[in-house]
Amino acid sequence: MDFTISIDNGKFKFTLFEKPLNLYLYIPPNSAHPPGCITGLIFGNVLRIYQLCSEESDIHNRLRVFFRRLRACNYTPEALLPLFVKAVDNAKAYLQRSDAEHEARKLAKEKDSKQRVFLHLPYHPYDPAPSKTVQRLRRSYVTSPDYMEPLAEVTNHRDARIGLRWLTIAYHRAPNLRNLFSVRKFHKLEGPNVSSFLD
Repeated sequence: MDFTISIDNGKFKFTLFEKPLNLYLYIPPNSAHPPGCITGLIFGNVLRIYQLCSEESDIHNRLRVFFRRLRACNYTPEALLPLFVKAVDNAKAYLQRSDAEHEARKLAKEKDSKQRVFLHLPYHPYDPAPSKTVQRLRRSYVTSPDYMEPLAEVTNHRDARIGLRWLTIAYHRAPNLRNLFSVRKFHKLEGPNVSSFLD
């Protein structure tokens, strides 16, 4: 869980545990990663801080340290501050929800996933906004086509609606040097196992 528990005046206190030799080498802003990566990193880590730290002063201190570490990776305050504000609001709203609300949101996501299709594309920072182009084409020819039935209303050979209403562009990074040069899967050699030679 990466947290430290201590007892102060008979009360339990919780804070983050951080390895002393951790270099905190976050993805730099000029890296060829989708822009959503930094958003996810900030939202996830801010929520983690709010969930694991029990003292308000400790939460504020941890947020300041996290902000400084990202600044050390060349992120600008103008890029970081709006994301931090949204992440803090998100974390507070998340922690205020009841178990019933969390369960309702989970069920809504499951229902939504049955009406959503994913298009996986490799990300490149110099692509001419392919997601906007694809979404515009989807709206014009699939979701709301002129003089035709929307895809969600089309039925298959069993008279069941296809029901696909949303398209999500899911970017993945291009292969890096590690992917290209390091062996991830070893092919099994023919012949007896090594253990067969042991007594």
